[in-house]
Amino acid sequence: MLRRLLRPLSGPPTITWIILAISVAFNALTLTRITKTGFYDKKQYSYIGDDYPRELPVQLDSVAMTFENSDHYKITEFFDTWTEWQTPTQAFPQGRPAVRLGPTGREFNVSMFTQLQCIDTLRQALIYGPDAHSGKCLNYIRQAVLCGSDTTIDAMDAKDENGNVVGTDGVGSTHVCRDWSRVYEYVKENQKGMLWDLRTATK
Repeated sequence: MLRRLLRPLSGPPTITWIILAISVAFNALTLTRITKTGFYDKKQYSYIGDDYPRELPVQLDSVAMTFENSDHYKITEFFDTWTEWQTPTQAFPQGRPAVRLGPTGREFNVSMFTQLQCIDTLRQALIYGPDAHSGKCLNYIRQAVLCGSDTTIDAMDAKDENGNVVGTDGVGSTHVCRDWSRVYEYVKENQKGMLWDLRTATK
């Protein structure tokens, strides 16, 4: 019985084996595309209600960022500091980090910019005191950190006055990130498009 089962396998490839090989090759190419782009969403959306894609249709390559201290983005209420915090989320053709998608130009914000705006809200809360909005932002940032799940290892090199290791400030650690500059480019190009001229654009 075993000899009878093995005999077909020793002959020339059958049409079944050829189809199987093609299928494996196609699946491998598909997996490569998903891994590279981070998404593979060919579904058509109406952009009505909850029927819209989860992410922007943009490919983000991996880039490295070494965390460091900076003289910029401080907590103070000086005008220069205010400008530094506003620029990352307002330096766009429409003055805000929104995109319009779908046939009627439905408007969406992008989570990366919502997070940056929330950090500035928390900065202002440290100066002027917390409010309901800053409380929501704190929870939003908490969930964003968990969602990102950055597993980069930070060296424990912060010491107290007695030389005991007490923690880390994360400075000097190199993180593998998604290319945020492409997000800026996509939003800017989107805001120059025809969807921003539509009077029927919806929110």
